[in-house]
Amino acid sequence: MKAIEFDRSKINETGLTFRNYPCTKDCSGHQAGYDWATYWGITDPNECPYGHSNSFWEGCRSRGEGLPAPETDLAEGDDSKIHNREKLDGFLVRLCELVLNGQKSDPELHGMVGAGVLDPGNNFIARTTLNIDGEMSHAERNAIDAYQSAYGDIPKGSIIITTLSPCNATMIDRLGADCTEYIDNSTVNKVYCGYMDPSQDSIEPNFTLEATANEDIKRLCKRLAWTFLDTPGHKVK
Repeated sequence: MKAIEFDRSKINETGLTFRNYPCTKDCSGHQAGYDWATYWGITDPNECPYGHSNSFWEGCRSRGEGLPAPETDLAEGDDSKIHNREKLDGFLVRLCELVLNGQKSDPELHGMVGAGVLDPGNNFIARTTLNIDGEMSHAERNAIDAYQSAYGDIPKGSIIITTLSPCNATMIDRLGADCTEYIDNSTVNKVYCGYMDPSQDSIEPNFTLEATANEDIKRLCKRLAWTFLDTPGHKVK
């Protein structure tokens, strides 16, 4: 492939960079390329397509080049504040896809909630709720456990993204403690969800909880949730 030269005269006066690549505006193109590479598991820079834009291509390549992790808005200032909701909405869509794919592959094993841990380095681990011998191991728990298994302790600035707000009530079919307690016992201080579960107790968690304002995503997450919210097994004790 012919080398692509970057016109450094286009760098804006803020001097922003994304994993050592200069940004022309707000680094959104680089972030999109990086997120795309993360989603498809691309670790070889040579597998990145050049056709979207130079910034998308550089963002994709940066994931496999071993460059320093970017300073993302996830870690800005107060660890409990939620930033960049448009980006988080993109992860919600992926989680909905994960749930639907689970239903296609093994509906007896996979539940109808998807959750993931996103850290400031843009590492993202996602899992669905799982049926373990008749008890439901919730998606938030599974995602936290999977992240810790892959990367160790969850770093400051990380966020949990979930299609349904974390449970806090005692349930007949749930495996282990409620998800709110499980998150409270972790290092995560913020959760972004697709739909607020109306069946749970009205209590304030120790972490920041916010639902998407995107009506299309909210509608999809609500449809997934109401496939089980009114079933006998989900009822609180």
